[in-house]
Amino acid sequence: MQQHKNSKRRELSDEERVSVILLYKEGKTYRKIGEEIRTSRTTVGRIVQRYEETGHVLRMPRKSARGRNPALSKHSKQLLVRTSDKRPRASLAEIVEETHLHIHPKTAGRYLRQENHYVHLCLCKPWLDHNSRKRCKRWCRERKHWSHEWRKMVYTDEMKLQVGAAVGER
Repeated sequence: MQQHKNSKRRELSDEERVSVILLYKEGKTYRKIGEEIRTSRTTVGRIVQRYEETGHVLRMPRKSARGRNPALSKHSKQLLVRTSDKRPRASLAEIVEETHLHIHPKTAGRYLRQENHYVHLCLCKPWLDHNSRKRCKRWCRERKHWSHEWRKMVYTDEMKLQVGAAVGER
């Protein structure tokens, strides 16, 4: 008997399944068979039902990949990568629209990352206008004679922090 990982259930071996069918052919009830093999009558019923439908009781090999089917086929992934290579400055939404794939732009980004295609949004840093330059100079003049106040400051290397919606998300 095989025990499932992290479960109280156990999987019957092929020998146990064959013995279920032999006991069933002898005319025993599901409950009696379950007591002898130490399994539920529901399990016995399913084994008998599979035997009557298919003619065998052996376990079928499990699929290696479980869960939801992939959103994109191999061909669609290649199309996504080609489009991304062809238009490196396009947003994910534009790439998805151009390929006519019915997926969310974040899904497209996930598939591109799986294919080692990292998409970055190119942004130009705007020039400082006249008012911004004045504010920067005023800020510097106000702090010109600081000495120990600077020790209370936290320094970062040019980093943009934004709270709220993700501007510039690709």
